[in-house]
Amino acid sequence: MTTLIGTLLDGLSRRAPAQEDLACPRCGTRGSLVPVEVGLPGGLLACRSCGQATDGNGGSLEPCPRCAWPAPPGGKDRHPCLVEGGDPPAFVDGEQLEDLLPEVTGRPVETERLQDYVAGVLERLAPGEEPARVHLLDGGEPLACLLPGGRRFVCSLGMLAALEDEAQLAFVLAREVFFERRGLVARRFAGTVREGRGRLLSFLRGAPRRTVRDALLLSLLVGWGPAIEREADLAALRLVARAGWDPARAAEVPVLLEPGTIEGAGSRFAGAAARARDLREEAALLIARPASRVNREVYRRAVGGFAVFAAP
Repeated sequence: MTTLIGTLLDGLSRRAPAQEDLACPRCGTRGSLVPVEVGLPGGLLACRSCGQATDGNGGSLEPCPRCAWPAPPGGKDRHPCLVEGGDPPAFVDGEQLEDLLPEVTGRPVETERLQDYVAGVLERLAPGEEPARVHLLDGGEPLACLLPGGRRFVCSLGMLAALEDEAQLAFVLAREVFFERRGLVARRFAGTVREGRGRLLSFLRGAPRRTVRDALLLSLLVGWGPAIEREADLAALRLVARAGWDPARAAEVPVLLEPGTIEGAGSRFAGAAARARDLREEAALLIARPASRVNREVYRRAVGGFAVFAAP
């Protein structure tokens, strides 16, 4: 892999050492904090046990209510918020941001059949006037995020290979829909507009490349913090069930994705055992429809397991 994300993950696969003298402020596990290569002042660590983000000294970080970037709780004076004054812009032009993806992630994999299949699942979950667009990243790490607008899904081939059926793919997509509907995606990328001197056209002039890179890496690798990520788990399970997929199959996603996460490369799927337990309990309370979909064979034919890496 020659992409920016590929180079980053190749380096992280050599196992950056944990910060052995620090304990996670959330779960208390000592030696569980590992560095994540996102350019934040003071550095960024993530707990491989629970997914908590911290600064380089082990201080807790949570998404800023205004810009959704990691910030000390209540630490307004210490957090350089990227959205100045009032509320952030309600709309960020995802199409122009989409044009920057090849520079940040490398050229997406073009496999029309697979892209159409994933887009079709997203459209069933979140119908909209504009057709969904899917960008596939060539990498084995399970990565996924939505770009602003909710109709542009970025996903790695490793994510698709780790899942076992269509109900699980719907769950991954539904989680990202939850973040978008909460306004977190727009807030985080609105911050990149502010960093680019407040004008979206500055995207095209090269000013905020570093900030766009970090916004994408934060969304793909770190996410939104354990509390919001777990809230998204439960909301996604309910959305999947309402849309007609089997929630019991969707509940198994965390335990499938955590083993594929390179240590130090991210924390979105940490704490998989506890998350899967909560999801199984919730799934047992949901009334599955008689025709609840799993579509394992449909998924296997569309995705082809690890054969997706041979896609032209």
